[in-house]
Amino acid sequence: VILKNDVACPVPVEPRGKGISLRKYNVTAFQQELQNQVNLWIQKDILDSPLSRILATNLRPPSLVSLYSISVTGLFPLRMYRTNLSSILGFMLEDGVNDSFDITGSATGEDVGMNPMMMMMVMQMSGATMDGGRKQPSRLRKALLEKGNQVGHVFSCMDVVSFVETDDRDTGCTVNISFWMSDDIYEANKQRFFSIIRTDAWYRLDHDRIHLGDAQRCQ
Repeated sequence: VILKNDVACPVPVEPRGKGISLRKYNVTAFQQELQNQVNLWIQKDILDSPLSRILATNLRPPSLVSLYSISVTGLFPLRMYRTNLSSILGFMLEDGVNDSFDITGSATGEDVGMNPMMMMMVMQMSGATMDGGRKQPSRLRKALLEKGNQVGHVFSCMDVVSFVETDDRDTGCTVNISFWMSDDIYEANKQRFFSIIRTDAWYRLDHDRIHLGDAQRCQ
């Protein structure tokens, strides 16, 4: 397995032996998430401890990490979100919203228009769907591993703070989400679209379009 970033492949490639195949994965879609987690760890676990007195200046995070909150409206399907699904939800920052990554079109290379609930049941916990009896990766997962941050930036750590359901099926429900993010990452991405995704089955949830800049800093 070869992990590829924007600069070069960090894994040395050995001569290919007979019967051995190599897979290349582009992980640039997850680089900002990794930077974010490192900054958060340094700020919360080191700078707030006695170790901060001996921490070298060049090891300090380049940016403070703040808690942000954002409200997402028009979320469908309605009754999926009565319970806390924070462990399997994340969000993706995109320059433009690609509708083919939504739950109804993310299974294969074709927009099958399958009922969202049926699609969710098929894709659950697998990151893939069945196409003609064969297991196929979701369109979003495939695009992320092939094109990396050209598709978007994925963040997996967030909390569903509250949930408001409405009886109006044309309106959808509203969730209030909180997440920690480095201030420099926020400033660099606040013009990008904020899309909730499921990180178990890898598809984007249907909701009203918002930007990261709509989030409010809590502290």
